[in-house]
Amino acid sequence: FSSFHDIEFPSINHHVAATWYEEMSTEDWIDRWLSRRKSLTEEMAWDEIEGWADEMDSISRWTQAAQTFKELENVARAKQAYKAALRACGDGNRGMAYSNYANYLLGLGEFSEALPIFELAWETSKLPSIGLGLSSALLESYRESEALEFLTSERESLGDLVGYWSNLTIAMTRVGVYQEAQQAAERALMMERTPETIFQWSLASLRLHGFTRADALEAFESRPNRPVFEAGFGQELKDIASLEAQDRVVVVCEQGIGDILQFIPFAAELEARDCSVIIAGSPRLETLITSAFPSFHYVRSPVEAMKLRPRFWVPLLSLPKVIAAEEDLAPRGAYLKPVGFPSLDSQTDGKVKIGLAWRGNPNYPNDYLRSTRLESFQALLNEEKIQAYSLLLKIESDVSALPETKCELIGLDEDTDSSGTFVDTASLVAELDAVVTTDTSLAHLSGALGTKTYLLLNRGSDWRWGTPMRPMTWYSSLSIIWLDDDSGFQGGVERSLDAILTR
Repeated sequence: FSSFHDIEFPSINHHVAATWYEEMSTEDWIDRWLSRRKSLTEEMAWDEIEGWADEMDSISRWTQAAQTFKELENVARAKQAYKAALRACGDGNRGMAYSNYANYLLGLGEFSEALPIFELAWETSKLPSIGLGLSSALLESYRESEALEFLTSERESLGDLVGYWSNLTIAMTRVGVYQEAQQAAERALMMERTPETIFQWSLASLRLHGFTRADALEAFESRPNRPVFEAGFGQELKDIASLEAQDRVVVVCEQGIGDILQFIPFAAELEARDCSVIIAGSPRLETLITSAFPSFHYVRSPVEAMKLRPRFWVPLLSLPKVIAAEEDLAPRGAYLKPVGFPSLDSQTDGKVKIGLAWRGNPNYPNDYLRSTRLESFQALLNEEKIQAYSLLLKIESDVSALPETKCELIGLDEDTDSSGTFVDTASLVAELDAVVTTDTSLAHLSGALGTKTYLLLNRGSDWRWGTPMRPMTWYSSLSIIWLDDDSGFQGGVERSLDAILTR
């Protein structure tokens, strides 16, 4: 809230003010309150909404107040409103009030606080949505064994929901029960075909069937967002033996930045057969890719590529399958190049320079498997031999929630990468001694630059990393740190730190 402590306000009883427009609908009252709140101190604004909700002692009003504070990103007041809703509700709706509050805490990443409230919600009301919420909270707290036990015991009450079979698949995959995981994934897929259920089915199936790289690449062809083009764009390249010298091949970039950085070197295999390679991808990546592969012709869309009359086109993520025998997929050395200027002060008093990345895109369906809070990196930030650098932008809220540490975390400038994705970040990563990261595009950037990289990886993460028993390593400079149930990301960071300091 905006606070105007230097302005004198008229003396108003804000509990009375809250009733000035009490005959309005809830939506109209909230709209009027929102239009007034900037002229009030935070306490005054709270008094008004408290008086309005208290006047009817209404759970619906308190829930609306909580939702409003949530949208205003006022965490303290949102929590206060959710707790008031709990006090206002009767026995019949207490379960949903607990569930609403627990889901809010889960969204904040406060897993340890959310879980006991979900358990209270389930004890109070056996609604299916609450059962799914509890199982999701257990999974997001890395307590998959408990999630599996709960889901197994509640199959009769929850088993007609796709979310039940989806969560059961995740729990079984993460504890290594792959045959049962595949069966659960098939059940979810039959009930609802979505990118999430397809992903879970593919992952469980791959791990069940020996998990060879060739099998994985074959199954990956069924990905739901694989590009398809109409006739007239050229032929889809299915077999590298179809290529002839001087053929033009359009490589269509797809999915995220990390995927593009991981698979782009396979396009060089087409050039090795005297073909012309046309990359159709985001203009934000052009600088980074063309600096590493200057012979590629870079265009900004498949439509623009059509003007060059290609003979073939191929999705970027299909290239390994099109090209490769198993031996062609050995871990690669550095193939990207920094395109900016050195950015680190060379005087670091002999400290080890470490780059950190702890979260990815929150819109990714399985982001909870790969993102954590900065507090998980506290062991590294308390090591005096380390100089830590953030590889993420906009970290102010992360740092503000962090207890005092011995090592300063140096952040990126706000205009970093303004000229193109990872243009400046690549220069920083190339100067670091090591990078510790979760499963985001930073792992691919660091590995492709040849910087020593420690990847913190949950079981049940993307198929491309394999399993602890049969890992798939794509970069020779990258080491996978598999996380366990007990210590999670925090334990993975501690093991990475030990490896860095003993190198």
